[in-house]
Amino acid sequence: MPVDQYEDGFIIYMPSGHMAVHLMRTNRPAYRGAPSPEQALGALHTYLSYFGPFSVHEEEGFIVHHRIGNLNPGQVDTDAQRFFELSDTTLTLRPPMRMIDGREVQSALTWERLN
Repeated sequence: MPVDQYEDGFIIYMPSGHMAVHLMRTNRPAYRGAPSPEQALGALHTYLSYFGPFSVHEEEGFIVHHRIGNLNPGQVDTDAQRFFELSDTTLTLRPPMRMIDGREVQSALTWERLN
């Protein structure tokens, strides 16, 4: 089973050196009236968003998102390193390897350019 799988999203890089990302799982249930605590928690677990300046380390093949705003308050003012592969129409971002259940895991997100 994929870890942290998101199906929909946008990532935006601006000439000013700022970026923003929004990721969402599909089929999120809509609230009917005021959400219960469980529904609100479920909404938070199916959405990811942050923004801030970015810096490119082209020779080393990575970019750093300097997150000054984040849906997760514990990740405000933290950096997110992403190794990248760039073509004319796609951008693939990979965070550093991490250990899950005693195994090294490498995830990736591939973004397609909108015209």
